[in-house]
Amino acid sequence: MPFFIVPYIVRILGPEKYGNINFAANFIAYFTLIINYSFDYTATREISINKDNYIFISKLFWTVIITKIFFFILCSIIFWVLVSSIPLLRDNYLLFIITYIGIVANVLMPNWIFQGMERFHILVTFNILGKILMTVSIFLFFKFESQFLLVPLLTSITSILSSLISFIYAIQSWQINIYLPKLKEIIHTAKVNATIFVSSIMVNINTASTVVILGFIANNTAVGYYTAMLKINSVISGLVLVPFSLVAFPHLSKSFHHSQLLGVTTIKKMTAIMIILTTLVSIVVFLFAKPIILLIFGEKFIGALVCLKIISFLPILSGCVNIFAFQGLISLKLEKEFFLTMLVTAAVSVILNSILSYFYKQNGTAITLIFTEIIAIIVAYRFLLLNGVRIIDKQFINLYLLKYLNPSYVFNFLISKNENT
Repeated sequence: MPFFIVPYIVRILGPEKYGNINFAANFIAYFTLIINYSFDYTATREISINKDNYIFISKLFWTVIITKIFFFILCSIIFWVLVSSIPLLRDNYLLFIITYIGIVANVLMPNWIFQGMERFHILVTFNILGKILMTVSIFLFFKFESQFLLVPLLTSITSILSSLISFIYAIQSWQINIYLPKLKEIIHTAKVNATIFVSSIMVNINTASTVVILGFIANNTAVGYYTAMLKINSVISGLVLVPFSLVAFPHLSKSFHHSQLLGVTTIKKMTAIMIILTTLVSIVVFLFAKPIILLIFGEKFIGALVCLKIISFLPILSGCVNIFAFQGLISLKLEKEFFLTMLVTAAVSVILNSILSYFYKQNGTAITLIFTEIIAIIVAYRFLLLNGVRIIDKQFINLYLLKYLNPSYVFNFLISKNENT
């Protein structure tokens, strides 16, 4: 869907207005993070282990939803105070309010239960329907630059509708009974997941905060260049990293729950596949950066050419961070190690981005993003080694990486799958 909708939007809006919308979206991402409260990882892990216990699932479902509602009310108060008091936000208050409305979708969307129960086809179906509805509505109603508020408005409305349908479907599919958690259960849930939540904030500092800092230090045009190039990475993530992560995480959690040996074997296979896929994509983006910009964004965005060449290496690094930190450390329940990894990464990101974005604008922010991903890989992998998980070794290279790169293996694999089908 982004391949269809992004070129249409950016050609109407141009770099400055597109940057303005993305600045608001990344600012609101802080509140989205608080409301999600890392449930996409912790709740998914718990359900994948207890998927046959429907009483447990009902209690966990409503505990998570009620906790999200509580955080939504709290965030709404904080949001209104910030928009009322900060001039940069107050001058565009309508844009920020419309963008904030979309957070309701995060309150209702039970991604974690679909992931934990490994019902990925349902999750994908609802996601596709929501994206199609958003794309069609933008093509129908958004025609001029002066209508730029329609972009976040239609995005928010279609996201809420998709989440509401998913919410109802989850209740009916797993016969989730109404359960009103006690206040102490909500507090306990918040405490248990606090480490992962704080770690998620650190992750957000390395993603959304790069845009927010760039917006405050540089200008909306620089934000437009950077976020447009980052959108290409988001499309790649949507096609490769996100589906891979959704499927891999519950499977890896079960593997490590069964035995560490099985978990290590699984994570080696995942790492090999991820490195091969993302490397191929990164090479293509780097070599064809200019045609990609002209094709998708038009000549107005040619000033972001260097930025895209830098960001082209991001899929490889993001894939490794996902495997080592999010998949590996969390599956092993190494929450403190995960927190420290994200803390170091966030500290480096804020300091480096504040300096480089001042001198090099969007290119400086892109360099910051690449450098911090490398730091995250090094720290996360070090923690895995300390806990007896060695991924990169001779077995990994010979048994998995070189094997998957062998054309005859790929050909035989495809032939065998075709015959089975």
